Amino acid sequence: MKFSFNMFKGRTDLVGVAIGDAHVRAVQLVRNRDGAKVKGYAETVLPKTTFDASGGVDAEGLSKVFEKLFIKPAEGAFTTRDVAINLPESRCFVRLIHVSPMSDAELDEAVIFEAESYIPVPIDQVYLDWQRVEEVNGRLAILLLASPKVFVDKILEALALAGLVCRAVEVESQGIARAIMPVGDKTSALIVDMKAVGTDLVMVEKESIQFTSTILIAGTNFTEAIAKGLDVPEARAEEIKIQAGFGNIEEYPNLKTLLMPVMNAWFAELNKVLLFHDQHSTDKIDRIVLVGGSASTKNLVEFLRTSITDRPDLKIELGDPTVNIKLEVPKTLAGGGLLAWVAAVGLAMKGLEE
Repeated sequence: MKFSFNMFKGRTDLVGVAIGDAHVRAVQLVRNRDGAKVKGYAETVLPKTTFDASGGVDAEGLSKVFEKLFIKPAEGAFTTRDVAINLPESRCFVRLIHVSPMSDAELDEAVIFEAESYIPVPIDQVYLDWQRVEEVNGRLAILLLASPKVFVDKILEALALAGLVCRAVEVESQGIARAIMPVGDKTSALIVDMKAVGTDLVMVEKESIQFTSTILIAGTNFTEAIAKGLDVPEARAEEIKIQAGFGNIEEYPNLKTLLMPVMNAWFAELNKVLLFHDQHSTDKIDRIVLVGGSASTKNLVEFLRTSITDRPDLKIELGDPTVNIKLEVPKTLAGGGLLAWVAAVGLAMKGLEE
């Protein structure tokens, strides 16, 4: 039998808690006359010791992170301790598989059998979930989701220790797609989630996630390149990156040249995913959607436009978490600031579902 990540429907009091690679962010949304507004939000740093390379989790340490979020939100207040959480993309397996049409009971067994070909760990060591996508030419498309049991159990333990009640668990890409992919949009998009430590790539076709992958190059790599090249502390390098982005400024006229090796390595990995899609799908990619804390870095969109010369019709844009709901946000999250909160907003939107 599959493990159901979704444990509720139709609840309106819910805090979306997004676990990232360097931060944990929480958002609560409430309905208003025009759509919804942010009732409260909070952010805290995720200690580097929380997760280890082998998949271990410091549940007690993570519980303290969760507690800190709820003690004093950055703005507003949380009126519930019911939460929806995400599992970081790097700790999950997400693939679209195809099977013969059958009942849900039959699919439980069929998906487990098929999953063994896609998941690089023993099936009895992971939680599996699946969702019907569509039936085409006599084959049923199934979105397969999996995460190691030991990892999920420790996350749930940390929530319980913090006095939080888990009402839903999702893979990170599901919440992001809910927040920024327009309902009813049948086009194809590559979501590029630029974090501090890594960049998650999520391919979406016809409102369904096809697959995900992670690039181990992101915001901190750009900061480190500036710090090393200019021989300045990382704190100063971060300030320079925010000020100049991927361009030059009067004080540092060669900054773009300094960053280009890292940018080219990052783009080379992104381009591999674009090529993989071209080789395995008849649907062309219509756009690249940038989200995450580093997505609004100056000149990033321009860099991609000049790098992708063989796809003149490909749109490159910043994600819009208000695309499906008119969302009233605090001034502190307005504009590009909200891009770092997309996963948490997507989770919080579950509390608005009927």
